Amino acid sequence: FFSSRRRHTRCLSDWSSDVCSSDLLPPYPRLYNNRGSISGAQGDCLKAIADFDEAIRLRPTYFKGYNNRGVALLNLGRHDEAIADFNRAIQLNPGYALAFGNRGVAWARKGNDEKAIADYMEALRVDKNLAEVYNNRGELWLRRKDYGRAINDFREALRLKSDYAAARINLNRALEEKAQHRM
Repeated sequence: FFSSRRRHTRCLSDWSSDVCSSDLLPPYPRLYNNRGSISGAQGDCLKAIADFDEAIRLRPTYFKGYNNRGVALLNLGRHDEAIADFNRAIQLNPGYALAFGNRGVAWARKGNDEKAIADYMEALRVDKNLAEVYNNRGELWLRRKDYGRAINDFREALRLKSDYAAARINLNRALEEKAQHRM
């Protein structure tokens, strides 16, 4: 973790001084988007949002900028703003499965399981290889005590990503709860 964080910090520093601040290159939305992603990974959501704002300012149709800003807003607990950004990303690119999955997380955090499940279903309709979406949907099924669906989703997440610790923990919890429920 710490070596990864140092690597991100060094990368962000190099990126900021050499690329984004350079007068030699025209400003590209992707550069700001990527720098924002690094800041977000470091936990500096406000700095990330500023970079995503700039990416969107440079290219108002940049759906990844909206999606990533939505993630940063979500991490700050600003769910309604995050949902608005995910909506915009989906409007710009209806085939962008990650935006559906992220909006599902926002709905789940707001307590709207029905909308969350609908978004997870749509994300998986677009891209069946999103282990995180299977895990997230499984968590909702588990919360509803729908053990069969939860277990299936956690197993699918692990099939796609065998080292996915959260899905493994969730699968074990679902199996334990199912066994206790039968007693």
